[in-house]
Amino acid sequence: MDLTKMNQVKNKLLVASLAAISVASSFGLAADTYTLSNASSTQTTADIYNWIAHLPNRNTNSLLSGAFGGYANVSDSNGFSSSESDNINALASQRPGIYACDYARGWDVTAAGSESDLINYSCNAQLISHWQSGGLVQISNHLPNPIFEGNIAYYNDSGKAVGGLNSIVSNDDLAKLLVDQSAERIRWLAILDKVAEGLQELEDAGVPVIYRPLHEMNGEWFWWGATSYNSSDQTRQQLYVDLYKDMFDYFTNTKTLDNLIWVYSPDAKRNAKTAFYPGSAYVDIVGLDAYLDDFSLMNGYCEMLSLNKPFALAEVGPDQNKGQFNYHEMIKVIKSHFPQTSYFIPWNDVWSPTNNLKTSEAFNHDAVVNLGEIWEGEHLSSIVETAPVQTEVLYDFESGTEGWGSESQSVSGYWAVNEWACSGGQSLKANIELKNDDTFDLKVASALDLSDKNSLSVLVRLASWGNVGSGLKAKLYLKTGPEYQWFDGGELTITNGQTNTATLDLNTVVNRNDIRELGIYFSTGSASGSTALYIDKVLAY
Repeated sequence: MDLTKMNQVKNKLLVASLAAISVASSFGLAADTYTLSNASSTQTTADIYNWIAHLPNRNTNSLLSGAFGGYANVSDSNGFSSSESDNINALASQRPGIYACDYARGWDVTAAGSESDLINYSCNAQLISHWQSGGLVQISNHLPNPIFEGNIAYYNDSGKAVGGLNSIVSNDDLAKLLVDQSAERIRWLAILDKVAEGLQELEDAGVPVIYRPLHEMNGEWFWWGATSYNSSDQTRQQLYVDLYKDMFDYFTNTKTLDNLIWVYSPDAKRNAKTAFYPGSAYVDIVGLDAYLDDFSLMNGYCEMLSLNKPFALAEVGPDQNKGQFNYHEMIKVIKSHFPQTSYFIPWNDVWSPTNNLKTSEAFNHDAVVNLGEIWEGEHLSSIVETAPVQTEVLYDFESGTEGWGSESQSVSGYWAVNEWACSGGQSLKANIELKNDDTFDLKVASALDLSDKNSLSVLVRLASWGNVGSGLKAKLYLKTGPEYQWFDGGELTITNGQTNTATLDLNTVVNRNDIRELGIYFSTGSASGSTALYIDKVLAY
């Protein structure tokens, strides 16, 4: 698609979108339009955002693919190029729908007063080409540290200057970025000016940008982030919020950038995922950066959904299993455990799909949307609205135990509590006395008709205390009909401090119009002491 046609889209998308919503409404569906935080956003940006937000409603082609193309103006293998897209295409005969670049070299150093030289947007030419070919664009920034002149945080034992990207600064120093005319703020605004130049170049070319600034803020490895491991420093959290809002205001109001879709993406392995959240008026998409060998163990999905924004996996890859990570399995887990995910962007290098396993199967999964599948001619591919009754909350424990309990001797008590909840105020908690090779359950006698539903899910969290060895095994199960026939969703491993989603495919269930019992069946291996289990949000959809 050439640039002329892309510009024509700006004038046609709104009419097409409104027509689609009108048709959907006439069939009794809920017409949902997602609006951007910047009320002055270009129409193309607004329509692409609305399209991304609706992707999870589809039965197929519901998860947009992405890839990180590298850092601009870096000479080694991490430098931005088309190689990542080319390599995926060579293996899968597909190209990612989103192509991403990072403008900043925050690990590098420069002369005092030239900190903005560490920002480079030479990747824009290829990103514009990707957009003209029917793709979408994402920009991240590993920004230099404006606290330090020349971004020089310190000199190592060899006398080499070390850049400030990974140097955590004090709250007092971070606050200086917000003080008018301070040296630190002058450096900060100079850096933002250079980033804005690149973003403006993309806007001038008609390119909307999925923009992910100041990411992984709940981790302790970037200068804008937490002061220490899993810190609950509320002063730091508020300073981050103020800094994020400052950037948003500068880009939106001072620089009048109207092509940005703002992404908030904490790290999945750290706590305080929502404590740094700047507020719905400043964020369009919430996501997680997740490096895991088993994505079924990912934490934070529930917390992020509670912010009532579209959800994405903003940066993903393997943890220890580099070179042997199965990307096809990751896609399957996303769809079964985290079905509201709109897109995923794997990192490059050793985390890349092309340096791991099942690239072709991943990018050719029937859920995945690739380059060439975003547009239908001059229009975005069709939006699927959500029926009002698509997802039914069966149990959320806001009114108490709601009939749930256990007859197992290992369960010493159960209550509705406010110690942890996915959303709302309460979950069901059960205290467990752990034994080797034991089994127990939490269940409810039910009279449910789920004949119009396809899937069942429940969130299960294991407390951080108690020795469960390699983990508890859990199965979400149903008993149906007068003979109480058993059906389950298969075994799931849960470990201390983790929240997992147990699922069950209702299409495999006989007599799903006559469900007599619903529960979770647990088994232990090597285990001792006591622990607690929490369950929340039993959903049918």
